[in-house]
Amino acid sequence: MTTFCPKHNCPMVRIGAQEVCLLAYAEGLVGKAVVDLAVDDGLTVLILQGNAPLPLPGWKGNARAASDEEDADGLLEVLDEMYLVGAKRSGEHTLTLHLGDHPGGLEASQWMLDLNPSGFQEGFLG
Repeated sequence: MTTFCPKHNCPMVRIGAQEVCLLAYAEGLVGKAVVDLAVDDGLTVLILQGNAPLPLPGWKGNARAASDEEDADGLLEVLDEMYLVGAKRSGEHTLTLHLGDHPGGLEASQWMLDLNPSGFQEGFLG
């Protein structure tokens, strides 16, 4: 069963042995560069500087990336060495990660990854 952050009403994700709020965790990674990508049990995970994992629950490319190495490599090719420049709610059920070619904040955003975990219980970010 998915648990939710009482402050942001976002899903909690497991990072190592801890459960953390996805939004708060992503906000703490702002400014770090993408260095790799992994697929863990069907879930695409960006690996940022310092070996920090950033799971992408609800990213619509998860199934393709998990089943097709070319799709996973294609995403990494686009995002490699880009920086996470922001993370924010962008709708009632969506969390958006903003990425850019330098860590200059949201104004540096060039790519957006929308996370809409339809598999989670109703009320995500609601």
